[in-house]
Amino acid sequence: MPYADEMTPDDWTALLPQAYDKYAGGCNNELLRTFGSLNDEEIINTFTKDSPYFESELRRAAGRMARCIIVDLHRCEESNAVLQHYLPWLGHSLDLCTGHKNVGKTSSNHTRIREGSAEAILAQNEFDESLFRFGTKLFDAQLRFAQR
Repeated sequence: MPYADEMTPDDWTALLPQAYDKYAGGCNNELLRTFGSLNDEEIINTFTKDSPYFESELRRAAGRMARCIIVDLHRCEESNAVLQHYLPWLGHSLDLCTGHKNVGKTSSNHTRIREGSAEAILAQNEFDESLFRFGTKLFDAQLRFAQR
């Protein structure tokens, strides 16, 4: 497998649906894997909006996600407010703005992907992108409720 910065958009389109980790988990559609009802890795890793059950899986996964407390690590102060509202017994012991663990480090110069690659990756992860947008709206709604 070439380095990510060496891959063209066509390489991403061809190789990403075939990429699996050492545990046989695919690299596409992580939110489908977590919140969806599918358990076949090949289907999950190649799942696109053209799937005949895209909409039904999206509704099912959104329904499951709607039962969760959502946080956004890039909005740590607001996420802390949500957590303190919905999980008050945690108090201030869980602060998402400090104490970051497992911060990725690289000594590699291979840190940027080529132009057009992001679009090729997103085209294979439309389910996740749709569910991420739903999760952002859910987070905003939970935040508004927490700030009342």
